Amino acid sequence: MILKELQINKQSMHRCAIIGSKGYIGNHLKFLLEQKGIIPKCYDVYTDITDFNYKSIDLTDKKTLYSIDLDLSYLWTYWDCNWV
Repeated sequence: MILKELQINKQSMHRCAIIGSKGYIGNHLKFLLEQKGIIPKCYDVYTDITDFNYKSIDLTDKKTLYSIDLDLSYLWTYWDCNWV
């Protein structure tokens, strides 16, 4: 699905989150949602981000996984495993 064609209902999207929000797809999805007036909660592994709606998480650490707010209407996950 092309992001420009994504039909978004603001009322049903009032609680959404993106895991992997600093990657290529997650960042573009965040931009699209913000253009529609929806501010998603954003999660990724980077620790040096100052965005007020961003939280750093590590998907291999249970402690940080428990910090994800799951009271959501939608949750997008765009992360990969590049571990050596």
